[in-house]
Amino acid sequence: MKIGIDITPAAKDKAGIGYLTSSMILGLSKIDTTNLYELFTNDPTQQLEFDLPSNFKITVIKDSKAGTKWMFKGAKYLRANNFDLFVSTSNFLWSIIYPKTLQFVHDIAPIKYPQYFTRKGSMLYSLQLRVALQTAQYVVTISQTVLNELTKINAKKNKDYILLGLHSWALSKKNPEYYQEIKTKYNLPDKYFVMVGTLEPRKNHINVIKGFKLFLEDNSDFKLVIVGKKGWFYEEIFKAVKNLNLESSVIFTGYAPEDDLPGLIDLSQAGLQLSFYEGFGLPIIEFSARNKPVLVSNIPVFLEVTKTLQNIEYADPLDPKSIENGMLQLLNKQDLSNMLDTQKYSWETFAKKLLDIITRR
Repeated sequence: MKIGIDITPAAKDKAGIGYLTSSMILGLSKIDTTNLYELFTNDPTQQLEFDLPSNFKITVIKDSKAGTKWMFKGAKYLRANNFDLFVSTSNFLWSIIYPKTLQFVHDIAPIKYPQYFTRKGSMLYSLQLRVALQTAQYVVTISQTVLNELTKINAKKNKDYILLGLHSWALSKKNPEYYQEIKTKYNLPDKYFVMVGTLEPRKNHINVIKGFKLFLEDNSDFKLVIVGKKGWFYEEIFKAVKNLNLESSVIFTGYAPEDDLPGLIDLSQAGLQLSFYEGFGLPIIEFSARNKPVLVSNIPVFLEVTKTLQNIEYADPLDPKSIENGMLQLLNKQDLSNMLDTQKYSWETFAKKLLDIITRR
């Protein structure tokens, strides 16, 4: 088969979908020597961080940005060259303009929580998703929870889910010099909780900050370290820190390269993942891979992800007092094994299931 993949999400400073895109391609490149893959980008300088085998190649369809016009150019190329399948890890428009698309749907946050997005953005997302679910050849999501949500929107049977994999940094070993460099680079305190994720409303930074304010009353030697690039509506997060007089207690690192993440996690007392809504919750698995206790929201997808893990505490993401209590419980936790099945969360396992779907779709 001839398969196309949009690799533009895997550009520099990639976030969740970008990591998935590049890791998916790496996984496929290790197990599939038969199918032909063309990786589409608009940027002639875009490369992946690893060498590609001979059945993979990067194809540049030039445009100033990877927007609607670029995708229509790509769809024209796909039709002219008789591609059997196109894999879109992001934009639903691909499934609408080229129905032979395997479409990833990571979550339906703009539908469930439209208040965290612009009105135009949430309406467009909802419309395109509903059309894509109807037109896509196959739909893949990243948890059973989101698969169930999609089935309620569209009952077609062409859907499945594949659990995300751990990135190599989450399993890497580091030496003492590395940890000292990380501590110095980010001016890290001796005691802190860490959050990892884009600064956006559904990540629930504000309630976490409020809960941390309560926690500080009896634990003034702790800090809160927030790792992640600015997303949207992030200004309210900084306002909350200022209004609560926590400028000296909350550290924003901004975007951190993945090689720094082991240190930022390992030097912490525990991880926090208290989102209102997620499609999966990869930081929970990453914290667990590094044997850190984790405080998580008691939302359905996190209950799914953590059901076989140890060293987990739960909190109501809407209640700062519940978050404070969870933080207090973390003080009694130790860096014990979370009994994480790393094979279950590997990108080769991800690629094998994806290839099985591609073969039988």
